[in-house]
Amino acid sequence: KNPRTSMKWMKWRIVCILLGVMSSASSQQSSVKLDDSSNVFAVNGTDLETLVVSHPIVLVLFFTSWCRQCEQSLSQFGEAASKLSAATLDRPVVLAKYDDSTEEQRRLREKFHLEFYSYPALFTFEDGKHRRYTGKLETNEIVSYMTSASNGLKVEQKPVKGLFEAMPAYDEDVVIELNEQSFASIVLSDPKRIWVVGVYNGAAVGYNTFARGILAAARASLQAFPGRVRFGALEAGRAGP
Repeated sequence: KNPRTSMKWMKWRIVCILLGVMSSASSQQSSVKLDDSSNVFAVNGTDLETLVVSHPIVLVLFFTSWCRQCEQSLSQFGEAASKLSAATLDRPVVLAKYDDSTEEQRRLREKFHLEFYSYPALFTFEDGKHRRYTGKLETNEIVSYMTSASNGLKVEQKPVKGLFEAMPAYDEDVVIELNEQSFASIVLSDPKRIWVVGVYNGAAVGYNTFARGILAAARASLQAFPGRVRFGALEAGRAGP
């Protein structure tokens, strides 16, 4: 073969390969869709990585179709995204939602090593690292947190007290307030007693009625079955400190 012809052919092959890579990346980028009703990106297991490596700071909300609290959280999340998109920030931030309803989607996110046991669950992705967001799932709280992160400020997340912890006469021997970590370390590791754990939405109307019911049942059970039954409460989506 003519050496010049061979070299020319090799150049075309290299160009074609590079074009193929660029086309693949472009296709992957375009699969990340912006929700029509808000400034929130809708991602899945295949394009989450594309999103987090393409933007300096990303906050992702993981939700499921059966999580009732997720509906309200997504609404607050969308409002926060709209405010952040209109704000002047040192570094742009992106908010995204991830439907974690199926086993396939949960399997696809395993590469990120995200540990959580309830929904909604929020994580920030920055500089190749992720961090659990443990603040309130409220519009202004999310905006304040992401604005500080964008400006390079160290964000200290103050632990939010649960429904029962906030009561003046809180007694964990009657009803212990749990988070995801303590649920695993206390409840799941206690095979000797029957645990009754009430999962609640802290933002829902009527939670005081829920609290009174749990407290009444706990006190009655402690008298009827001393040492055999424990009561706990867990706010949906609440991570540990």
